[in-house]
Amino acid sequence: RGVRYHPAVISTGTPPEESLAGRPVRGLRTASGLIAVGMLGGCDPIIDLGGAFFPGWLVAALGGLFGMILVRQIFCWVGVEEHLTFRGAAYLGVFVMIAVSLWYAFFLT
Repeated sequence: RGVRYHPAVISTGTPPEESLAGRPVRGLRTASGLIAVGMLGGCDPIIDLGGAFFPGWLVAALGGLFGMILVRQIFCWVGVEEHLTFRGAAYLGVFVMIAVSLWYAFFLT
């Protein structure tokens, strides 16, 4: 016997989102998109830079990025980077640590 494919698998190459009953779930992407947009309301405080408004988390993330680059340069200069096994995870941790620290220091109300 051959394998039966759902029409969406043949046309797009990926299986459709399915419920527990095996039928396609309609509106799942729309609902999850609306929930994500609704969560953006918590992006306070807003910072005014030259007439453009930016959320505070974006400024903290940029500070974390620049801080991570600085830490990487220091690690290379000292010779620590060559001994890091999981460099991506280490630098991601440094980024998150700096970004959250900046958020707490300057934007937490």
